[in-house]
Amino acid sequence: MRMRNLWTKAGVLGSVSMAFGSMFWSQKKTETTQTGSTTACTEPPSPYELKLVQVLFRHGARTPLKSIPDVMEAQWVPNLLEPPAHTHINYVVTDLEGGPRPSSPVEDSYRANILSGGTYPGQLTTVGMQQLYELGERLRKRYIKDTAFLNPTFSPTEVYVRSTNIVRTIESAKCLVAGLFQQSQSDMVSILTTEAESEILYPNYHGCRLLKHLSGHRWAESSTLPDIAADLRSIQSALGIAAHQRVDFILIRDDMVAREVTQCNKYILNFKPFLDKMYYEIQRYKYGGYNKELVEALSVSNVQHQWSYGQSVVVVRIPDPQFSVMF
Repeated sequence: MRMRNLWTKAGVLGSVSMAFGSMFWSQKKTETTQTGSTTACTEPPSPYELKLVQVLFRHGARTPLKSIPDVMEAQWVPNLLEPPAHTHINYVVTDLEGGPRPSSPVEDSYRANILSGGTYPGQLTTVGMQQLYELGERLRKRYIKDTAFLNPTFSPTEVYVRSTNIVRTIESAKCLVAGLFQQSQSDMVSILTTEAESEILYPNYHGCRLLKHLSGHRWAESSTLPDIAADLRSIQSALGIAAHQRVDFILIRDDMVAREVTQCNKYILNFKPFLDKMYYEIQRYKYGGYNKELVEALSVSNVQHQWSYGQSVVVVRIPDPQFSVMF
């Protein structure tokens, strides 16, 4: 009975540390009108009936988790995090059963530090909010305007929203819903989340000790591999980072990606293509040692280990499981 209910409602999922989000909904095919015509569509009618759409998406652009030592810091002033008016909706964050929002030790760790400019690490920026709003608009065109799969007004009977319990991913889910429904809602939008210990929407060492055992030591080892270590020393020198500073490619890349929304030290962004390549190599080493299929799967359709901010994957389901589609 629960599965039957799932097929007749829609939903959205959000993400956590790794910052995905996702969204799914389902609905019966549009019925014919009294004149016998169906919803206008430029494509030929499909013999298949769309039952459910699930969207996995990453959070939008955010502030860095840490700043690169010995490099002029960007000024993360509060107006870089100002929510655009068109992203506002009425929403509430709850646990998976609809109770109070759980505590968030990850978010607490961010708020124990302040970046230069006065804001916290890991927070969604205005640019990030707009990225997710625009993703919502693209989904609106496909599933409301082009196919009339969803109603144009948000209804909790059609859409389910799930996010990891971190502010940037919750806000990303909110902005996507705002774009999808253009702030039109018949009821409060509930964004569901769960405790850090039981979260499954990101690699969770707390919930899976085996994951930590299999990949934790490889992460530490990656920085000591001869080629990677040599490249790290080279980029430290090019950026003027003292040799004694403890940095890695992940930290440097994270700061650079965040800086793309500011005007601070644009010259260091010249290193980003190289850092993207090194990030992928480190991730491939970390996971490739025991699951080559996982690495290959994450590389399909340019969906690599570190999705671009606001990037999404859409999975649609129809009655015949052989025709489920991912794009």
